Amino acid sequence: MPRSRWNNPNCQTPRLKRALRLSSASVLCPDNKDVSVMMSEMDVNAIAGTLKLYFRELPEPLFTDEFYPNFAEGIALSDPVAKESCMLNLLLSLPEANLLTFLFLLDHLKRVAEKETVNKMSLHNLATVFGPTLLRPSEKESKLPANPSQPISMTD
Repeated sequence: MPRSRWNNPNCQTPRLKRALRLSSASVLCPDNKDVSVMMSEMDVNAIAGTLKLYFRELPEPLFTDEFYPNFAEGIALSDPVAKESCMLNLLLSLPEANLLTFLFLLDHLKRVAEKETVNKMSLHNLATVFGPTLLRPSEKESKLPANPSQPISMTD
């Protein structure tokens, strides 16, 4: 299997930071004319609902059952530098398809947040809406009683 920049053992977090700044839409869809016409005819709420439903109905969350406890621990870190380092390392540990999907989604959500004055969707609101869909406990873990004293928040 050919190596990509994501599963390269020499890949370091600065590469991920650079990738997060790239516009995946321009790479995956260079001719946006047809997309713009199509989007002008769509109901934004229906599209957003469909996107959330797609991620919710995946057999496994985008951030995977395997890494759920690690993400939960990373989110709970109080030191912002340690939290950032932990999250970047966890993202780099995801399967390539999951990471690329996340980067594409993140690029889209960033563009949505840039129009906050029109759509009322701040980064906090987007994290509140998409966080529980992308990072959730497995079916087995979700049957365990939750610890309400320490909720997992994607908005920290």
